[in-house]
Amino acid sequence: MSERLTALSGLLGVPESSISRVETGGMLSDMFLVQNEKFKPEKLFVKISPLPETFSGQICSRLNLFEREIKAYHLFRTQTSDLSFDTLVLPQLPHVDASTQAGSPDFQYLAIEDLRERKYKPAVGSVREALSLSQTSTIMKALAEFHAIGYCFLCSVKRGERQFTDLDEVFFTPDSSELSSFFSDFFPSGIEDLRNRSTLFGNKGKQLADRIEGLALHQVPKEDHLSREALEGLPSESLVLLAHGDFFCPNAMMEKREEALQGEVETNVSSPEQCALIDFQWTHVSDNPLPDLFFFLFSSTPASIQRDNFDSLLGVYTDAFVSCVKVNEEKRVGKFTTEQETALRAVLKRSLSDPAKRKSAARVCIVQLMLGDLTMFVPEDADADSAGEPAERIAAALETLVGLFEG
Repeated sequence: MSERLTALSGLLGVPESSISRVETGGMLSDMFLVQNEKFKPEKLFVKISPLPETFSGQICSRLNLFEREIKAYHLFRTQTSDLSFDTLVLPQLPHVDASTQAGSPDFQYLAIEDLRERKYKPAVGSVREALSLSQTSTIMKALAEFHAIGYCFLCSVKRGERQFTDLDEVFFTPDSSELSSFFSDFFPSGIEDLRNRSTLFGNKGKQLADRIEGLALHQVPKEDHLSREALEGLPSESLVLLAHGDFFCPNAMMEKREEALQGEVETNVSSPEQCALIDFQWTHVSDNPLPDLFFFLFSSTPASIQRDNFDSLLGVYTDAFVSCVKVNEEKRVGKFTTEQETALRAVLKRSLSDPAKRKSAARVCIVQLMLGDLTMFVPEDADADSAGEPAERIAAALETLVGLFEG
């Protein structure tokens, strides 16, 4: 690690003493905090690709994860920087070009602003804590605007303003066979974890594990993967977007209004709360918004919100998506008619209610929840008293999702 620290110091032109290791999180990258007055802002958050011989490095290489995140930021900065958002915030790259490497693919790095300097913090202290309805609504709006980035990009392609080749090939990978192989390596341990933790999940856990095991959900159907050729052949009215791919509450940071407003004038109190999205290692082109929506709602909200507010939150998402597209299309082409808005709402409604897309999203979400084990959501040493809510939440989510998949 000392060699990597020295290399980073040289690349950024700062002393090693200004660089500190971030010990928490970041399974698929090495993370550092860099503070130096030469930067604006003075604090940068730096991610370095893991060493190729490590377990994390092998995963990143196998699925192009680090390269994908670098190119996602490059896409945001070069192709979508002129778009406007109400709720969404994307971290900025104030110092380092996202494509910069230290002369070797084994040392890729990404330097982004430290969002904490702008009063953004995780919405909850841990993924094991559930979000409130208000927080959920704000994050849903931000996700809708993120999805609208890809939609607006594709609209500009249809008008000839951009080319399909502006979307790097990495956003169409990995294909279904590679994903199936990857999931097959890790999915079984999640099933065993669910089956064996009877203290938390009781007999329901064993029943769910048996049902999930019999569905072979780790096998990704070819039709669930959108290739470049398939994208170019879709009808013009199709809903195509950039999916986040790993969207749950740790990858959303919310503005803390009570801190951000200290010393501000009263007229700013009503300004909308904003949400920053991070971690784009799984970002890809998709014609289905539901996997992101399902994984977020079923992993990060209490069972009561999943049960009572699901449809209304899809309405929040729809309104934010349409509003974002309308603002940006009017800015680019001068108008977005009532007929166009009605047509877009109809396309969204069909996509969000399509049984095949819901089944596909349920499969993806179950795999994400079960990938490896459940300790991310429910601690390994937890008992029924200390982990009642997260255990109830995950069990309820899995039961609902299995039902959706089975139809």
